[in-house]
Amino acid sequence: MELLVSALQFALFIFIVLLIGRMVVNILMSLSADWRPTGAMLVIVEAMLTITDPPIKALRKVVPPLSIGAVRLDLAFMIVFFSCWIAMNVLGTLI
Repeated sequence: MELLVSALQFALFIFIVLLIGRMVVNILMSLSADWRPTGAMLVIVEAMLTITDPPIKALRKVVPPLSIGAVRLDLAFMIVFFSCWIAMNVLGTLI
């Protein structure tokens, strides 16, 4: 049982690292409009986006972006990130 909980906790940790990487790539792409990943970086970014897209897109259908004037704040990313963080901490207490 402890091995299963540790494996789930490690998988959540890797997913959180991928979410942070996705956030960095999104910031880079928004600050530098002409930046596009090439070569090995393209493969890494594509894998990162492929893994993190399904839960974020599913949550965006349920929780629409929050409109604050002309700005739209996407809450799906934050909800997925904090949910994974809380789940990882809960699993840590089970060990």
